Amino acid sequence: MDSDSPREPDDGGGRGSGPSFTVVLLVFYGLMAGLGVLLAWLLDVPSIWRMEPGPPGPISPEFGLLLGIALGLAVHAGSTFVRRRFGWTQKFYEQIRRMLGTPSTVQVVIAASASAIGEEILFRGALMPAIGLVPQAILFGLLHLSPGREFRFWPFYAAAMGLAFGLLYQASGTIMAPILAHFTVNYFGLASLREKPERTSPPS
Repeated sequence: MDSDSPREPDDGGGRGSGPSFTVVLLVFYGLMAGLGVLLAWLLDVPSIWRMEPGPPGPISPEFGLLLGIALGLAVHAGSTFVRRRFGWTQKFYEQIRRMLGTPSTVQVVIAASASAIGEEILFRGALMPAIGLVPQAILFGLLHLSPGREFRFWPFYAAAMGLAFGLLYQASGTIMAPILAHFTVNYFGLASLREKPERTSPPS
């Protein structure tokens, strides 16, 4: 994200500006994390926080954290490139802006953190050890099914990200690596909603 990019004023308008936006997100992703913990218990998953490192690793947990941040930055850069190269993606960003409004910086951090933690606990922490890398990525993509032609590519994008996050978890053995990657992607994607439409980039 360019530091000198034009921003819309944070006037308190938009659906994402009220406290109810933050409360709904925290409740939703809190329930998602709770569901992950419950499923892990029912499916006899030893831990939702770590697993034995394997292919494409093993790599150290510390390197996994750095790789997670790097992955998130790379995804953000790639999505920005795609948007600027292919104009049809702009409708997706505009629809996201209409749905979420203009969140404050604090709300961006809260939303990125809550979504990253809740989704990673459920999909990578609980489901991946039980059903496998590819099935959890497919389910993650299906979670992002939305009505409207603007969102037709979103499930495929999300499934690809679910696969990447899963590989990162599998290689590093720590759930914190995909959480950091997921947070980075969503932080920049949501922060882009504070910019003018032609400068936006998508959350995962």
